[in-house]
Amino acid sequence: MSRKNTSTVKVKTDFGSFFIHVESNDDMTGASGVWISKQQKLDDSAIDRLVTDIVEGVHQGVEALIS
Repeated sequence: MSRKNTSTVKVKTDFGSFFIHVESNDDMTGASGVWISKQQKLDDSAIDRLVTDIVEGVHQGVEALIS
């Protein structure tokens, strides 16, 4: 089993802090995934849905490149 490196960046916004996680691909030449985590108080809010939709679009874009 291989471990992938993940870079995490904290982004402060008017809605609180978000954390951007970028995971490397297996051969460490690019990214294989992007995730965003947030403060729990934002669950089920409009900004939560917006961020979730954006992340889903990023995942689809990454998948299209590696498929």
